[in-house]
Amino acid sequence: MFHIAICDDTSQSYRSLLDMSQEILSAWNIPCMIDTFLSGKELIAVMQKNPQRYEMIFLEIFIEGNQGMELAAAIRKLNAKVSIVFVTTSLVYTLDAYKVRAMRYLLKPVEREALADIFREMIRDYSSHNLLVRVAAEWEIVPLDDIVCMETQGRKVVLTLTDRTLDYMGKLSDLETRLLGTSFVRTHQSYIVNINHVRKLSRTAVITTSDKIIPVSRRYFHKVRSAFQQFFEVLPIQD
Repeated sequence: MFHIAICDDTSQSYRSLLDMSQEILSAWNIPCMIDTFLSGKELIAVMQKNPQRYEMIFLEIFIEGNQGMELAAAIRKLNAKVSIVFVTTSLVYTLDAYKVRAMRYLLKPVEREALADIFREMIRDYSSHNLLVRVAAEWEIVPLDDIVCMETQGRKVVLTLTDRTLDYMGKLSDLETRLLGTSFVRTHQSYIVNINHVRKLSRTAVITTSDKIIPVSRRYFHKVRSAFQQFFEVLPIQD
């Protein structure tokens, strides 16, 4: 599920943006939760408790007079990756936006297609760095960097993460296609491994940085070795 924040001290503006956002994402079947804030202090208070809560923040530059840029800087100190979109009536602070790595500007009144473009960009960006899976009745965003390996168990895919495991209904073949060109490689009919979490490769297994042993079948060995050699200059391969 995507978590989005709207911070604007003009209730009419944030309600319009809220309604339009919910309409677009609902039409695309994208699960989301949108929090609204009438002040920067309220937003910062929430982020201090959970800095990683939001994937995207819509921020009025002229909130509380002219505090939007300072608020964006405070957000950046708490979360270096969250996408910040300035919603404003003026482009006067365009150059300053680079200092806080703002994703884009939205001019008021916000046009539906301009907002849809921003959401498309958000989804593309998160699709390239995250895996969106349905666990039980909820959607969960899983950073690809946190995945050590994937394995199939019956009709389920089990993800081994750096700090936990989770499973969901799915197919390993779908993940293999989805992850082409990334640091993931299939080692076995039942396994895909993240090369970034492997410390040793032999002809029959890979050993992860957490000492998990993952089998390498004869069918996939040359493909696995080739993938490893592209990622590392020196790789211990045992016969």
